[in-house]
Amino acid sequence: MITNKTIKLPPKDKLIHVSGRIWHELYPKVNPSLFLYAFRKGIDLSKYGDGVSKYYFTFIVEKLNPTFDASGTYFDGDTNVAEIAVEIPYNKVLVATKEETIKLMEQAYLKGIDLIATLPLKSDFDVVNFKKDVENIFSNADWYKTAMA
Repeated sequence: MITNKTIKLPPKDKLIHVSGRIWHELYPKVNPSLFLYAFRKGIDLSKYGDGVSKYYFTFIVEKLNPTFDASGTYFDGDTNVAEIAVEIPYNKVLVATKEETIKLMEQAYLKGIDLIATLPLKSDFDVVNFKKDVENIFSNADWYKTAMA
């Protein structure tokens, strides 16, 4: 039996986006979609203030050029859009189990939230409570197993 499930999304102007630049052999071990679905179900970005209207987070897990740090931040003050990329070392993911990979991704995402505080935001955004709410999702050991359910 096929059923249609609908995910209730936050307002269009308050979305969290999650993506990745992932070396081909590591997907689906590194699956950003798990995070996207978990946050769309459990996080309302508007609750933390007007300083960030959209948050784009990118996991970087690449084999090439291991001496180059691909992590970075960008903030558009006109639209309050924050873009943050955090690198996870390819060699760590290569030898990690799926569960260890999820933990590496959780650490990277939390690092990305910390980087929001370094952006030149033009109005308030409660980084501390945003991080606490994300940590609360991560505190459920099986969050990623039910994220897309």
